[in-house]
Amino acid sequence: MDTITSVANQYPNDWLAYLWPLLFLVGLVLLQKYIYLFDQKLAAISHVIPFHPKKPWSLYAAGALGLVVYMYNIFSSRDIQLNLNDWFTFKWLVLALAGVIVVGVVIESIVFFGGRTVLFRIVVYLFLMVIYFYAGFVFGLLLAAVLALLVLVYFIRYFKNLLTIQ
Repeated sequence: MDTITSVANQYPNDWLAYLWPLLFLVGLVLLQKYIYLFDQKLAAISHVIPFHPKKPWSLYAAGALGLVVYMYNIFSSRDIQLNLNDWFTFKWLVLALAGVIVVGVVIESIVFFGGRTVLFRIVVYLFLMVIYFYAGFVFGLLLAAVLALLVLVYFIRYFKNLLTIQ
């Protein structure tokens, strides 16, 4: 059975394949901009009187970690696999940073939102961190595509005299 035709007909227009990741990233930027409203609502439910909106540092960190892992997979000769016997320093560093981010979210939730909403905030932020980690992959893919196009334009522009047949 040929599966290429079903995948090829998924998008009737090729631009939709590029538009969906961009819309996904724009939506996540807007979500990151207004996530303080979620924290403000949780603070009102848990009766935290002096609430000051905080930056969503954990979402920034998860997105940056996803971007670093994607760029490592592009530029490294070794790929990231889940076999623990083949792990080396970079993989352990990524795992440690992810653990630090998760522990930071848990501590921040307990300190600032003590009460009934702690578990709900932790679950929501961990889910959002997974989405932002994936968004780092998507951003890395788009960044690599733009860099490849810039390199192609550079070589066509500056070496077009070498490419002409005489």
